[in-house]
Amino acid sequence: MIDNFPIATAGRRRRRQKRFPMENPVCLFCPEPNLECLTPVTLDWLKTQCALIELHHPVFEENDPDFVVPLCLNHHRQITEALAQAVGHPQRPNDPTIRVALMLDCLAIFLLMEAEAIQRWATLLKQSTTEEAPK
Repeated sequence: MIDNFPIATAGRRRRRQKRFPMENPVCLFCPEPNLECLTPVTLDWLKTQCALIELHHPVFEENDPDFVVPLCLNHHRQITEALAQAVGHPQRPNDPTIRVALMLDCLAIFLLMEAEAIQRWATLLKQSTTEEAPK
């Protein structure tokens, strides 16, 4: 995917890096290394959260507040960063044609990430059936 806003991306990356006490943070469990996905949290924050799932607005809440999908914190951060790189943080266009074009761009980015996940699942399935096949 092309980063249409590299200066803004670099600024966000620097701000994210400053949130962590180490140079190359990774998730202890998955081990996710992408700063765009990582969220520094405190134990108090974790105690107040009911779930580590957030609702994502694939085409921005301003354009369609009812269109939401549940994502884990990591993937919500990842898709939000992908949208920021592709379309920035646009205001809701007044022109309906421009607004729908923006929504379609956003949806395409979301669906590309979904397609990549489906390909990973297919690969895993093929690998498991190959490993289990009699020889």
